[in-house]
Amino acid sequence: TTPYDPNAISKDLTAAYDYEKLAQASDYLVAMAYNDPNSFGPSGALPYQQAVLDFMTTIVPKNKLQLGVALYCSKWSLTGGYKQFGELSHDNVEDDIDDSKLLLRGYMKSLESEYSAYVVPSGNLYLTWCDGPEGFEAKLKLVDKYDLRGISMWALGQENKDIWDRL
Repeated sequence: TTPYDPNAISKDLTAAYDYEKLAQASDYLVAMAYNDPNSFGPSGALPYQQAVLDFMTTIVPKNKLQLGVALYCSKWSLTGGYKQFGELSHDNVEDDIDDSKLLLRGYMKSLESEYSAYVVPSGNLYLTWCDGPEGFEAKLKLVDKYDLRGISMWALGQENKDIWDRL
């Protein structure tokens, strides 16, 4: 771990916890592998999740570790520069898209995340990153790859309903 730096732009709180002792005293820990402070897109891009698990599995027994998966979407504004606009549910994204004038959809394999680019009636351009069934399944494969206890999901009700077919 790196020492905590209170002046850092993005806070790495890793050094604030003794994960080994927490694991000894707990039934299990959840590695919140989303909300990457350096993300330019998805809340839980696959490379970030792998980096979190690469670190956590060195100090927490795998049978006591669950992968934390975000079920919500990350929305980015492309109007006036690329900046994060917020997080919203899959249903809210579909509402945005229903009102849009133009829509491009795809899947970025390197991040294991679906994306949608669209222009809303105001003329603003947005890019949303959401884990649908394919992205969700990629996260489930990490559980097998790292031989983890399981997954935890945040927050129920915000997900693409089709992910349940993958469990």
